[in-house]
Amino acid sequence: MEQIIEGIFNYGPTLVTLASIVTATTPTPKDEGVLRGAYRIIESLALVVGRAKEGNK
Repeated sequence: MEQIIEGIFNYGPTLVTLASIVTATTPTPKDEGVLRGAYRIIESLALVVGRAKEGNK
């Protein structure tokens, strides 16, 4: 159990940072295929919630 918690604290911030870089630099897929599902998982890891990704209109 201790190793799991230690792993979360060691690798969690890196995972969030990498996922944030991916979501910030790639366009959101328009289709509802496998790519969109994978992108939603990456957005969740990047802590993108609500309208955080929306740019200027």
